[in-house]
Amino acid sequence: MNHSMTLNSDDERISYLCRNDAKLAALIALIGELTFNVRSSHFESLVLSIVGQQLSVKAAATINNRVRSLVSSITPEEIDRVDPEALRSAVVRENQLHQRLERQAASSGNRPGPAAPTGRPRGH
Repeated sequence: MNHSMTLNSDDERISYLCRNDAKLAALIALIGELTFNVRSSHFESLVLSIVGQQLSVKAAATINNRVRSLVSSITPEEIDRVDPEALRSAVVRENQLHQRLERQAASSGNRPGPAAPTGRPRGH
């Protein structure tokens, strides 16, 4: 079960941070009060965070490889020479795949599991 948590300058933890770090205090003052959902199970939060990082790292590696296939080296000049549509396509396809996986997981009530050692999803 999830619950919401609100952090603001009245919170003792936030006050401690602000007293001990001027840069962080300025940032906290700029952002103001934050309310967010917190999972009651710390283990669930850890597992879902790890799964999300695995998906993000895999997506980043895929996009990186696609961009590298378009240029001889990653420099401003090389990137500038790439057709903008080709560059956009290299990035957007992965975003669309990730969104599709998230929608599929949400509709089934499950979250994607970690990849098997071969890099293929479990059960395939």
